[in-house]
Amino acid sequence: MVAATPYDALIGAAKSLVDTQMLAACDTPPASAVRAYISANSAHLAAARAALAAVCRVPLRYDSSFFGEHCEALSPLRNLAQSFALEFQQAAADGDYSAAARIGVDLLDLANAIRRGGLVIDLLVSIAVGSIAINLLRGVRRHLGASDRQALIRQLTRTEHDQEPVPLIIARDRHWESAVGYQEEKVDLTRQPLLDPAECGLTEDQQRELLERMQSFSTMPHDARRSIYTNQDRYTIALLRMLAVDLTLRSWRAEKGAYPDGLGPLAATFVEGVPDDPFTQKPFCYRRLLDGFVLYSPGPTNIDHGGAFGPWPMVQAGAADLCLDSGDYGLGSHRN
Repeated sequence: MVAATPYDALIGAAKSLVDTQMLAACDTPPASAVRAYISANSAHLAAARAALAAVCRVPLRYDSSFFGEHCEALSPLRNLAQSFALEFQQAAADGDYSAAARIGVDLLDLANAIRRGGLVIDLLVSIAVGSIAINLLRGVRRHLGASDRQALIRQLTRTEHDQEPVPLIIARDRHWESAVGYQEEKVDLTRQPLLDPAECGLTEDQQRELLERMQSFSTMPHDARRSIYTNQDRYTIALLRMLAVDLTLRSWRAEKGAYPDGLGPLAATFVEGVPDDPFTQKPFCYRRLLDGFVLYSPGPTNIDHGGAFGPWPMVQAGAADLCLDSGDYGLGSHRN
């Protein structure tokens, strides 16, 4: 009998979660229901953490049946990510920001476990889970004490160091497709029936536009897709690094009474110096304010708007800069 891998143990823990129907609810569950859910699943969440500590890796199999079987396992992992997120939110609501930060790191470790050794589908799920983690962590960064900030900075650096690079995953995906003779099913999405606008919140024209974009992506050559995957991954890396720099700036002010004039003095905090912007390979844009600071990236177009921020789609289009709080900006917003 073949011993179960840490990844198998992680999947087993995720599949063991109970009452997961609550995770699919559109409305935010009441605090009492969240506490009951976390309590009922405490042993399964502990088992998932033990599996993550053992360093998980997707047990890739080179046969055509692997893809369908593997994709079925991704749904429980999404449930696990949502469960960690509920734990995080409950800890933050209780004012236990130390615990919240540790749970956020668990989510980042889960994101790495999902992509390590896997295919592009795993990469995409990993990016989504990583984005959840960063969004939660950046929301509590102002509440962390000095020791928690330092611990989180170290964990963020470790998380990126442990992250499997996108080019390696894409190359493995191409090799797997070639080895098993896998042919991606082509579906004409533009022929899909439209939904009731009242139910989906999109007009018929908006639905058609979305379907056309999805269809265009599904027929893109591999090189074009690779660019999209790479930029999406750089987006999460940029936020990860900005969070680490943001926390370091807050520690600097707490110790010295004011923010530094530039990012250079922060180098001693990091093993390899202050991390650069993954889009420009240069330092992040930084400006000290009277009682604060501005930290941002011009994004994939390298068009610097001087700190005029917007959501990721606007950044991708070269119409806004990317900041740690870009998730708070809606389409059409464009402000400093």
